[in-house]
Amino acid sequence: MAHGLDVVEIPTDQSFCVRTVNGVGSLVITDLTEQSDLADHPMVSGPPFLRFYAGHALRSTQGLAYGALCVLDSSPRPSWTATETERLSLYAGLISEMFSQRADNIELLNERAMLAHAPTGALIWRAERGLPLIFASENLSRILGQEAVTSLREGQPLDLLIHPEDRTDVRISLMGHVDAGLEKSDLSYRILLPEGGVRWVRQICVVPRLPHTAEPLIFAYLTDETAHRRQEQASALMRERLAVAVEAADIGIYDLNLATSERVIDDRIARMLGYGPGELDSHTDTWWQLVHPFDRQRVEQKIRDLGSWRGVAKLEYRMRHRDRHYVWMQSFGKIAEYFPDGQPKRVIGTLIDISEHKRDEIRRSKQRQLLEVLNQAQAGFMFTHDLKKACDGLFEPLLKLTDSAFGFIGVMRHSATGEPYLLIPTISDLSWNNDTRALYQQHLKDEGLEFHHLDNLFGHVVTHNQVVLTNDLLTHPSARGFPPGHPRLDSFLGVPIRYGTSVVGMIGLANARECYDQELVELLEPLVTTLGALIHALELELERRRIEVEFER
Repeated sequence: MAHGLDVVEIPTDQSFCVRTVNGVGSLVITDLTEQSDLADHPMVSGPPFLRFYAGHALRSTQGLAYGALCVLDSSPRPSWTATETERLSLYAGLISEMFSQRADNIELLNERAMLAHAPTGALIWRAERGLPLIFASENLSRILGQEAVTSLREGQPLDLLIHPEDRTDVRISLMGHVDAGLEKSDLSYRILLPEGGVRWVRQICVVPRLPHTAEPLIFAYLTDETAHRRQEQASALMRERLAVAVEAADIGIYDLNLATSERVIDDRIARMLGYGPGELDSHTDTWWQLVHPFDRQRVEQKIRDLGSWRGVAKLEYRMRHRDRHYVWMQSFGKIAEYFPDGQPKRVIGTLIDISEHKRDEIRRSKQRQLLEVLNQAQAGFMFTHDLKKACDGLFEPLLKLTDSAFGFIGVMRHSATGEPYLLIPTISDLSWNNDTRALYQQHLKDEGLEFHHLDNLFGHVVTHNQVVLTNDLLTHPSARGFPPGHPRLDSFLGVPIRYGTSVVGMIGLANARECYDQELVELLEPLVTTLGALIHALELELERRRIEVEFER
């Protein structure tokens, strides 16, 4: 901008002010014609025939020169004084400050315009008692409500707009800036709405050091977090309901890191296995030791097939309880995290103790098998009238039902002298060798094997009319060891077959896949009762035939 010269702009290469802008301090040339590099300047050698120049740079608050204040004359000014140079410098400083303030005002207006459309509102208080409000952004009405903003601008304290339960926290926080020199605070509180209800507000306060004022001010930036709070409350309620459901259903939760082989389990899983909080080592190696040996390979294969999982995978297996029995578990798992190459990294899932359900399922399955055995027993005894054939037909289904490796069905007989002995028409195909064959031949008679020596484990069942159940056979008081060639027996179940109160036979089972228990004894009770009646009926039929034969003679 020029005054006194009929020019609007001057090319940079012809401008005197370029020297001023690039220099330091004021530039004064009392006679331009005496400057060899300026004597031929178009504006010196031609109109307006300038002879004098004095200029001082205009600078931003950062010290960057962006222009110059200069005076020119068509006459030389040899009398120009230092005082006049100082005055020019002063005027340049004032103009620079005016330009800076104007730029700041424009920037402030732009910031306010942006703030008016931003999701964050602003309040500015003087950092003194009473917290006089000096600024409230236009967009605060969207956050606090128009009525609340109007009240604040009219001088009403912020306290009166805040929920009573939150007022103390807000007051202490703001007074921390006034009395304790607190530079920053961050808190959330509720604003009371005129129509009832509340609005959640998050307020971040700072006390900045401003270049244009030494007066301490508190800048508060407010955002409406009502929707976030409602989502948090809904999530918390959902988590609470889920926790109640998980607790009620006794569902345990685990998190398996395949990279480190670490398995994080909650207290419910530990409790299912008989351990207290923190007592169970959840490392994968320890975990595998607890999985039932019969299930381990199947579970390991499922883990190896993780890459083929789609959605949630289900698996049922047994784990060893602290008290040494096994607990049936139902596991649901889902891949939660992958390695960069797409391989599974983390699996999260649940465990449920389904032992009772599994026992019921196994019991129902065994009851169905038992029904088949009962039908087979009745058909065998009623239609064949042949003890050996009837027992042979029962034998394999019975071993399958009881999950036993060996077994026999025995019938009580008496010798000519009245001594009881055990006739075994059906027995397992033992591990035959020379000794076994010799043992077999030693006891083999026409109807089957005969055992007259009853002072042993088998004999105890029929002589004492008692169930013998042992999963550590060698320690049982009636055990007498094994004859040569007899296979090793680890567990044994002997159940007397009765008719009324009399023992008419027995079922002998050995080497259960897991172990024998009282539940199996109770399961076999219908079969034992039926066999007692059938054996008695067969004995009567055989006696009737014998009498008929003798009568015919």
